[in-house]
Amino acid sequence: MRRPTPRRRRLSARLTAAAPFAVLGAALLLALAWGMGWGPFSEAPKSFQQPEGTVAVPISPRPIAAYKRLGLEDLIDPRTGRPAYVFLAPENVREEMKVELKTIVGRVLRKEKPAGFAFTERDFAPPGTPPGLSAGIPPGKRAMRLDISKVPGLEELRQGDRFDLISTIPLDGAGLDEDAIGGIRRADALFLDPSLANWTKQATVEVIVQNGVLVESVKTRTMPISVSTLTSGQVTRTRPVQEVVVAIDPLEVAPLTQAIATDAELRSVIRSGHPDDPSDSVTPGARPRSPLQSLPDDSGTNQGAGYRMVEAIDGTGRRYIAVRSAPQQPPVANPEVTVEAFADAPSGNPVPNLAAPPPGWSAAPPETLADAPADAPLPDVAAPPPGWSPEPRP
Repeated sequence: MRRPTPRRRRLSARLTAAAPFAVLGAALLLALAWGMGWGPFSEAPKSFQQPEGTVAVPISPRPIAAYKRLGLEDLIDPRTGRPAYVFLAPENVREEMKVELKTIVGRVLRKEKPAGFAFTERDFAPPGTPPGLSAGIPPGKRAMRLDISKVPGLEELRQGDRFDLISTIPLDGAGLDEDAIGGIRRADALFLDPSLANWTKQATVEVIVQNGVLVESVKTRTMPISVSTLTSGQVTRTRPVQEVVVAIDPLEVAPLTQAIATDAELRSVIRSGHPDDPSDSVTPGARPRSPLQSLPDDSGTNQGAGYRMVEAIDGTGRRYIAVRSAPQQPPVANPEVTVEAFADAPSGNPVPNLAAPPPGWSAAPPETLADAPADAPLPDVAAPPPGWSPEPRP
């Protein structure tokens, strides 16, 4: 074993002599940090301590995603390692603010919570709601994931916004007879209604979603696709897809799926976000007008004159011509004829156009006209009265 050289012995002696001073310096630095509140077990800095006469209100230390079940770790301020609070005077604390952590921890957020805001009951889903995307679906609704490239306008909406979806299918003019419109000769049709010149420039517009709700804003996910190549054969790759999640009525799921499958043009109609906006308001649709249907009258109703097909036979053969029909008149009820009039009328009496039969009226024919009451109508008797003669009087 080699003995230490004199040089090494001198270096070891110097380190041994300096060790007490190093320990003493480290102790002084630790005491200084502890006194300034930097120790690992020290209290929070004075700027984060609760002043006297204030109320500590928990706040969100960072943005929290929607539909998440809150835990204590979601409320910890990373600067202090303690729950984040804002200290308010008692008169500034609103009644709906939650001031106890036990009323916050374990609840599911209804929507995204920005940083620095207090919690209220409106921020949470009803108790018992599970976390996840299903927490944002309103009761009685169904959720669907839509590609925003097929439904323009939804990419600008935020969670909770309401909208309508409109499906538009243009009228296909291919294969129609250019010389006829709906079986009517074009000359006759345009003479009766010049607006039929643009008959083929129409579209079927149906509102397939009423008062839908955006559950999740635009998110990008990758979708696997299969591609055939000459060198590698069948290859699976991915492409990004931007989608949103919407909540609609159950009866609207099938029409929306059908519109997407048939490549109908879909448009979104944004509803008002004001609290007083009626949620039961309906967006109407439109269907192409047939040249044979009734034309709207001055009142805007579909009771005007229309067209009817009439078969005409002459020396040249048989053909159909368009004839303008009379306006449809709704039936008018007679206010004088009541149900009581039918119930009170005698069995042999024809239906009167009166509220009740006249006083003294009888269904049995009188023996003579003189016996009939003065205010009774002339009876419809089966035989002439006694003494009556068809010969003229002198």
